[in-house]
Amino acid sequence: MAEYVVTFLAGASHGLTSVVVGQPLDTIKTRLQGMPNEAKSNSLTVARHVFEKEGIRGLYRGGLPIFIGGSLMRSAQFGVSGTVKSKLDESAISLPHFAKVVIAGMAGGIGRGIVEAPADLMKVRKQVEHSWSIKEVLNGTGITLGRNAVLFGAFVVYVD
Repeated sequence: MAEYVVTFLAGASHGLTSVVVGQPLDTIKTRLQGMPNEAKSNSLTVARHVFEKEGIRGLYRGGLPIFIGGSLMRSAQFGVSGTVKSKLDESAISLPHFAKVVIAGMAGGIGRGIVEAPADLMKVRKQVEHSWSIKEVLNGTGITLGRNAVLFGAFVVYVD
């Protein structure tokens, strides 16, 4: 039980740090990419425009879903990976160590993606001031799951 608390707290800390440090930059990038009236501006102009119009809160627009989602997705990523690896180690199925690590890593990436896809959609829609509906929450989930499975699978192989 204690290991799950530590994993969650580590994920929450990473999520908070990511939002505090990265959210203003992400908001500027997203507005440059997603708002036609900002597309011809540079980063500093967009930052100044957001700050003048909305204050510091504008730079952190969309940060709450990614903070909550970030805490959960990182917890899911490491928690699922660790659990799957433990279950594979305890299993009667004989697999090489490398295969167990890859399977566990890919499972962790998928666990992260299940949380990440809806959180990211809500964050981006908030940043570009567009509403979203529950039907859209899973848009792009397949590619997110695939990307995360490959990336986290490769990460745990590297770490192992």
